[in-house]
Formats: sequence, structure tokens, C-alpha cells
Amino acid sequence: KPKQTPTEQFLESFVEYLRTERCLKKRVVQQYTKIVESFLVTKFHSRKPQMRSVSAKDLTEFVLKQTSRYQTGTVKCIVSGLRCFMRYLHVRGIINHDLTGALPAIKGHRLSGIPESLESVQLNKLLRNPDRRTHLGCRNYAVLLLLARLGLRAAEVTSLQLEDIDWNQGEMVIRGKRQKQECLPLPADVGAALSSYLKHRGRSSHTRNIFIGIRTPFRPLGTGGIRTIVFKSAINAGLPPFYSHHLRRTAATQILRQGGCLDEVAQVLRHSGHDTTMIYAKIDWGRLNTVVQKWPGGVS
Repeated sequence: KPKQTPTEQFLESFVEYLRTERCLKKRVVQQYTKIVESFLVTKFHSRKPQMRSVSAKDLTEFVLKQTSRYQTGTVKCIVSGLRCFMRYLHVRGIINHDLTGALPAIKGHRLSGIPESLESVQLNKLLRNPDRRTHLGCRNYAVLLLLARLGLRAAEVTSLQLEDIDWNQGEMVIRGKRQKQECLPLPADVGAALSSYLKHRGRSSHTRNIFIGIRTPFRPLGTGGIRTIVFKSAINAGLPPFYSHHLRRTAATQILRQGGCLDEVAQVLRHSGHDTTMIYAKIDWGRLNTVVQKWPGGVS
């Protein structure tokens, strides 16, 4: 086992606090730990963290640097992770003053933007990129098609099991947020892509997960692996880099471009509330044109 760095040693009790006292999910614990580790390395480099020397200025400068690198949602997550850490330090008596108030509030309504998606030509270019004559290409094509056609989340792709596909009924079980299971139709092209990949994959793994690595020990792909597939495929196809959620938004946009309605988008994306789907109303140009009023006095 590699020797732990001073920062990793320091964070062990914080991780335990998140798991036992905050009862946070494993994914959130990992996110917050990574955020705090980045802050500590920025402040102390390879030295042992001395938290009493951390100031409000250190926190605000770190957050401001992140705003130039990440989108609003990610920066909000960074601030949440740091707030949790500062609260932990104060409760445990590691620092004398509660510095949570020093962290800036990040403005930005989650429905204020316009969802970015691929044009049809770009999507076709992306899907043509994997070499489907190879094991790797078949796997990557199946992943891209699930994301783009069914609008699955990366975590939903990684959780797919062999028994989740009912080939006779043409259906598949999706494990969504909050462990919710839903049954979706299996489009013919998606089914063909999965079948081709599974034939290439063979019985190379004891796991029931559908998507696995192509080299021993053939571990199941994680969400990071799915995002990497999308990112590298975009680069190789000559497109601007993006990640898996971009294809989920593309699936919604394609429904509207083909004459579908917002209710269909909500059904395909399995949104729990219609308020989340309403952001796609901003790109439904056909219906928006029907409610546009003429500019008074004509065009100037």
C-alpha cells in the first residue's frame, strides 16, 4: 500500500465524519474529500496542514479561481464541500472560529441557462467515430448510443446488469436516482449495439455488469470511465470536448426537433418534476414562434 501523504492522513477523520455523523452517500463523500484535498494541497502543498493558519482570504481566493475553471453547478458543489469541512473543523475544535461565512454565495439559478446539445450532424459524426470491428469500438459505440438515444445518466449506464435486458420483450431495466427502477423500451439500434458488444466481450468476466474494462481483471466501468469514453470520442471525432450529460441533453433536444413535446422529454429523461423539464422549452423554437408578438411599429 502506498504511503499516505500528510494531507491524506489529515483527511481520514474528516472522511469518517462524513460517513458516520453526516451519513452522506459514498459518491458525495468522495466529491467532498477531493474538493478539500485540492484546497489543502493548494494551501500547504506537501506539508502537513496547519488549519489554524487558514484565513477567510484563502477560502475566497480558492473559490474565485474555481469560477474560471468550472461551471456554476460545479463551483456550488465546491463551496458546499468547503463549508462542510469548515463546519467540521469548528465542531471538532481544530479551529477557533467558524469560517463557513467566509465562503461566497454562488449565484445562478439552475434553470436560467439554455441547455447545450449536439446538432444532428455532430451527433452522427460522434457515433461514426468508434471502430465497431473491434471490442473497444463496439463497447464505446453501445455506451454512446445509450446516452444519446435514451438519455441515460453515466451512473445508470454503469449500473446496467446482464439480467436487466429482456431481449424477448424488447425492454430494459434502468436504476435511476434514489435507487428507483424503471422499465424502458429497448430501441432496435441500441439492442443491436449491445448484442454486438456482448458477443465481442464473451465470458471474459465474472461480473454481471454489462460494461467492463477491456483488459484484465475486467472490472466494471465506473462513471469516470463512461465520461472518459465520451470525452475521448468527441476529441477523436473532431468535436469540442464534452462529457456524458451533454448527450442526455442532446437526447431531449432531438425529441423536440422531431416534433415531440415536453411531456415526452420528461418521460424519456424520467424527471421527477416538470420544472426540471421546462428548461427545454427555451429551445423549442417551433412552439416559441407561435407565441412571439410582432415588434410594434415594424422593424427599425
